[in-house]
Amino acid sequence: MCLYITVNMLLLAVVLLANGEIVKDVGILILLLIGCLYLT
Repeated sequence: MCLYITVNMLLLAVVLLANGEIVKDVGILILLLIGCLYLT
C-alpha cells in the first residue's frame, strides 16, 4: 500500500512540476511520504 501511495505521489509531483506548482506543494508531498513510511 505504501508503495502504491508513493508512486501516486511521484506521478503527482511530476504533473505539478510541469505546471510550475511544485514549490508550493512539495511540503505536502514530503509530509505524505513521511506519514506513509511511518505507517509501514
